[in-house]
Amino acid sequence: MADPPVVAAIREYLYQQAGLGPEDVDLDTPLFSSGKLDSLQLAGLIVFVEERFGVRIEALEVSLEGFDTVRRVAESVTSRLGA
Repeated sequence: MADPPVVAAIREYLYQQAGLGPEDVDLDTPLFSSGKLDSLQLAGLIVFVEERFGVRIEALEVSLEGFDTVRRVAESVTSRLGA
């Protein structure tokens, strides 16, 4: 089964920009708490989802827990798209 478009785009970003591969990233793989991504890469991911999906993520809304997995990032984006 194919990933939903938001998940697919986030994974593709992680593959291309963070040098991660499919074996490194599933929906619930810890990205930041495991050290796969650093804070600069978190900032890049936030900029990517803002630009790609036309959503705004305020600095106060960002937490490592809330953006630690592909699933959580996708949920954050889709909740903003639905608002």
